[in-house]
Amino acid sequence: MSWAGTDEWIDDDVQVDGRGDIATLTDEMNVDAAVVRRLNTAKGDLFYDPNYGNRIHDKLSDPITERWLTEAAEDIRECLSWESRIKVQSVDVTADPENRLVRFHIRYEYANGKAGGVMWEVRTD
Repeated sequence: MSWAGTDEWIDDDVQVDGRGDIATLTDEMNVDAAVVRRLNTAKGDLFYDPNYGNRIHDKLSDPITERWLTEAAEDIRECLSWESRIKVQSVDVTADPENRLVRFHIRYEYANGKAGGVMWEVRTD
């Protein structure tokens, strides 16, 4: 049994394994996919779970300033605080204001004690 659960592997499309079955994600890969799904979802978009999602989506049309970057990192931490299978260690932010792109390097510890993380980027309006 997986410590982090098992889920279908759906990226831009359903993934298929070598036997033609729907591929699954387990353990760290499952957690990483859940983290990205949570980051990609605007807070409040899931009617049955108002705490699910990321507030950063409400700020994408705002000018990228130092304050915006600080608040965005805080939004990421708050968003991921609801994911019980990880503990966020750091959120590093890199902005490319000319291209309206912001990258977040998020490092965390899985519930099993291993180190992990994702790189997530968002394009602002």
